[in-house]
Amino acid sequence: MQRRRPGPAPSQRQVPAHSPKTGDRRPRSPDPFLAPKEGEQSPHSITKSPHTDRVIKRGRTTDDATPARAISPTPPFLEVPADWQDILRINPKCSQGYTALDKMRIAVQALALAKRYHDDNSLLPKYMPHILQAFRELRNLIEPEEQRPSAPPPRLVIPDPPTPSPPTNALATKAAPEQAPTAKQPSKPKHPAAPVKRSAAKPQQRTSPSTRLIVDLTGISPTKTPHPESLCKALNSNLDGRLAVTAVNTTRNGNLILHASAPACSADTLAGRRALIWTTLMPLLGITDPAEPPMYPADPWHKVVFHQVPLPESGTLPSPRDFIREIARRNQLPGTQYRIGNVRFLHRQDKVPQGKSSVRVDFMDEADARRFLRNGMFLFGSHCQASRYKPRVTSSGRPPGGPPPAK
Repeated sequence: MQRRRPGPAPSQRQVPAHSPKTGDRRPRSPDPFLAPKEGEQSPHSITKSPHTDRVIKRGRTTDDATPARAISPTPPFLEVPADWQDILRINPKCSQGYTALDKMRIAVQALALAKRYHDDNSLLPKYMPHILQAFRELRNLIEPEEQRPSAPPPRLVIPDPPTPSPPTNALATKAAPEQAPTAKQPSKPKHPAAPVKRSAAKPQQRTSPSTRLIVDLTGISPTKTPHPESLCKALNSNLDGRLAVTAVNTTRNGNLILHASAPACSADTLAGRRALIWTTLMPLLGITDPAEPPMYPADPWHKVVFHQVPLPESGTLPSPRDFIREIARRNQLPGTQYRIGNVRFLHRQDKVPQGKSSVRVDFMDEADARRFLRNGMFLFGSHCQASRYKPRVTSSGRPPGGPPPAK
């Protein structure tokens, strides 16, 4: 029996440099290759792990094609219709089960969809230009532009007539007679409307010359009253053949109105022969004073009122002729007897307040009236202010002494 050799002491034991591995697993043997049977998945439809070569995912045999990444539109926020998603899922790297019939079916769907969205541009998504160009080419292949029908006219929609509501009670079933529509009467306002202010109608400017010449006999008392026919014959015999008077009238103030024969003669033409007219009228009227009275056309007068006009030193109201001479002497107005028509004192002599009166003067020229309205007038050693004349209206609605209002 052999004796066992004693081992080295614990302190003299040597530790190996590399200890053997413990607990390592043996790698798994690969799966045996089995040919796919009918009804099983094809190799292309099986997904294996790259590390262990194990089957991770198995595809369905009923899939038409392996799902591929869909072509997304250019704008990431654009929603693509559902039918576009089905058609655009086309991947050239298809599975073996993707047949030619499936390719043809999807191509026909793409052509139909291209035609549909090409007709209505509002429904066409915002795809990249090369995709849109492909749709246009497909559209032209299906139907050329020259063969396309024109757009149909808009359809006229006629609304249905309203249906009558059923009667609510027995009395409503009886047909009531139709009544003609009555106009709605406007309601009367609670407060009367304020009267509309109307501007005073301005007299229209005369376009043709006046044919009436006024012979102012104020302050002259004729002793004879001849017939108008004799006055016309006497004037026409002394005037030229072109100038003629057709009528002579007498006003209530005793003035004469000579009517010139128009259109060959006018009032201004007769006024140029005033000296001849006055010498013809003097013997017929029984007047011995050779002073020529004012003669002027019967045009609209510009009436001005002068206030606080003092009386002459005599204390009596002057005659209109003396008043006109005072105007010409104090205010440097040459030819006053031909430029002033009428002078009227607005107060009687027995009712003149404090020896002063208001006088209305009718000017033939508007420029003279504006001048005295602006500057006033010097009369009998005093400066008098002026204002426009406004006729006083009585309760009957007419000025004193005027004609009655027209009805």
